Amino acid sequence: MNMNEYNYIEEEQGDMLACESSSWGGLWTEEKLDAFEKYVNAYLTIMNSYKEKYDWKLIYFDGFAGSGS
Repeated sequence: MNMNEYNYIEEEQGDMLACESSSWGGLWTEEKLDAFEKYVNAYLTIMNSYKEKYDWKLIYFDGFAGSGS
């Protein structure tokens, strides 16, 4: 993401925070998505090593998905 796409606000302590100009999240959203991606890659690497042994199938359930609006 380009740094020009952020709006900067100042907290009471004088620290600058960067917030995305879009309405769906902020820097923390990108950090959470990066962490989630790393977790999923590690999890699937482990689970796929046992896929044939236990005849497992991958099913994804997103318990935190919103309505999309």
